[in-house]
Amino acid sequence: MFTRHIIPCVTILLYPWFAHAQTGSTTETNSIIDIWYAKPSRAKCGTEYGCFSDPEVCEFTQLESMNNLTTPLCQIFLLHRQNPKDKNKIDFYLERKGIKENDSKNKYIALGLGPTKVMAGSSAIMCMIFGSGNNAQVLNRYNKGYENQALPIEDGKLGLSDTKVELVKDVDSLNTQKISCKFTKDKTLGNDKVFKLISPDNKKARLKRQDNTVPISTTTKTSNQSDTNLEKYHLILVEGNMNDNGEPKYHAQRKPHVSTQKFALAQLLINSAVVMGGHLSSIHILTKLHGIFMLIGWIFLVSVATLYARHLKLFCPQKTYCGGLKLWFVIHRSFNILAVILIIIATILIFVRIRGWSYNPLYLPNKVPLAHSITGILAIIFAVIQPIIAYFRPHPGVSVKRITFNWFHRLIGTLGLLLAVASIFLATKFTYFSNNDFIQSILKLMIAAVFLYGTAEIILWSIHFVRAYYIRNKHDKNKKSYDLTNLDGNNTNYVASNPTDVPVTPQNITAELKLNNKWELIKFAIVNLLGLLLLGLLIAMIVQLARA
Repeated sequence: MFTRHIIPCVTILLYPWFAHAQTGSTTETNSIIDIWYAKPSRAKCGTEYGCFSDPEVCEFTQLESMNNLTTPLCQIFLLHRQNPKDKNKIDFYLERKGIKENDSKNKYIALGLGPTKVMAGSSAIMCMIFGSGNNAQVLNRYNKGYENQALPIEDGKLGLSDTKVELVKDVDSLNTQKISCKFTKDKTLGNDKVFKLISPDNKKARLKRQDNTVPISTTTKTSNQSDTNLEKYHLILVEGNMNDNGEPKYHAQRKPHVSTQKFALAQLLINSAVVMGGHLSSIHILTKLHGIFMLIGWIFLVSVATLYARHLKLFCPQKTYCGGLKLWFVIHRSFNILAVILIIIATILIFVRIRGWSYNPLYLPNKVPLAHSITGILAIIFAVIQPIIAYFRPHPGVSVKRITFNWFHRLIGTLGLLLAVASIFLATKFTYFSNNDFIQSILKLMIAAVFLYGTAEIILWSIHFVRAYYIRNKHDKNKKSYDLTNLDGNNTNYVASNPTDVPVTPQNITAELKLNNKWELIKFAIVNLLGLLLLGLLIAMIVQLARA
C-alpha cells in the first residue's frame, strides 16, 4: 500500500527537476507539471482531452504504434482540455517528435487560430526554443499576410499562463529529440491580433460566426458554454526554424497541417481521428493564379512577341495574314494583347487576395515585398499603356513622329519586360518562400529562361551585324546597293552611288533575295526554338507553383 501511493507522488514531485537536469531545457514557470498530458493516448481523445495531429490518425507513443501496426507514429500533435480549476481557461499541449540533434537549435512549433485555412490573418501561439534549449518562450504572435509579427510584450503574453517549453530526448526514436510545449489560454482575453475563444454575445459576433462549425456529434463538449458567443477557428499546426535574430523563418520542413473545418475550442474536444485535417498549401490559390498568369504573360507571351517584332520583320515580306498583315505583326499584336489581359487579371487576383496594398514598413522589416510590389506595379503600368500608345501610332514611314513612336514603344516594352523579370526574381526571395523547395525550383527555372533569352538575343543581334557588315562590304566593293523592300520584278529601286555602276538585273536581285531569306530563316528558327524552350520551362514553373 505504501509503495502504491507514495512512489507515484514522489515521482510527480520530482519529475520537473529530473527532466530539467536530464535535458537542460528552459521553462517559463515554476509550477509543477500537470500529468494530464504526460502519457498521451489516442484512446483518450474526445473524452479526457481533445486531439489534433499530423497524420490525422496516428499514435502518440511508439508503444501504442507498435501495438497497432497499421497506425503510424504522430509527427506533431495538439492536446487540449478544459482547465479543471478555472472554467474560463483551456489547457493546451503541443509536441513535435523526431527532431534530429543536428537540427535542434533555434526551433519553434506553433498553434495557429485562423479564420481561413491559411496562416495569413491568423493568431499564433508560438513555442520557441533558442539555441540548444537554454532559453525558451511561449508568446502570442500575429500573421499579417504571410509575415509573422512580434507583438508588444503585454499582447505577447495576453491570456497565457502556466507556460513551459522543453527540448528533450525523444524516447520513441533513436538519436532524435522532441519539443514539448504546455500553456494555458484564457478564453475571454484577447484583441484583434490575439484571438479570443469566447467573444461578447452581440448580433455582429453571431452573424460572423454563422459558418461551417463542426457538428457536436463528432466531438465532445467541454462545458455548457452557449453556442452564441463561441469563436470558431481553423486549427493550424506549424513548425520551423528561427533566424539568428530570434525571428521565425518560413515553415519549410513540413507544410502547415490545417483542419478542414472550424472548431469552437471553448466548447468542444476535437478528435482528429474523426474530424480530419489536411496538408493544405501555405500559398493561397489566388496567389498561385497570380504567379501563373504573370509567368505566362511575361516569360512566354511578351518575350516571344518582342523577338518577332525585333528580329523577324523581314521574314516572308510578301506573305500577309489576317487582312493584309505581316506575320511578325500578327504574332506581336495577338501575343501582347493576350499577355496584357492575363497581367490585368493577375493584378486583380492579388489585390483581392491581399485586400489592397499590403506593405507596411512597421510590419514588414524585410524590404523584398516592397521592391516586388514597386517593380511589379511599374511593369504592369508599362504593359497596359503599350496597346494604348500603339493605337495612336503614326502611319508607317520615316517621319519624325513615326521614328519617335518606334523608339518610345521599344523603350517602354524593354523596361516593362526587365522590371517584370526583376519582380519575379524578387517574389522567389520572400521570407516565407526562402526554404520552399518548389519556389526555389522556380528560381532555377527562371535563371535558365533568362539565360536562354539572353543567349538568343546575342545570337540574333550577331546575325544582324554580321549580315549588315557583309552587305555593306559587298556594296562598297561593287559600288551599288539594293532596296529589297518592294521587289516586284519590275521596279528594282536601284540607287547608284556612281553613274558608271553597272545596272542591276533581276538575276542580281533574285540572288540577293535568296541570301536575305536564308538569314531570315535562320533567325526564324532561333526565335521559334527559343519559344519552345521557354514554353517548356513555363510549364515546369507552373507545375512547381501548383505544388508549392
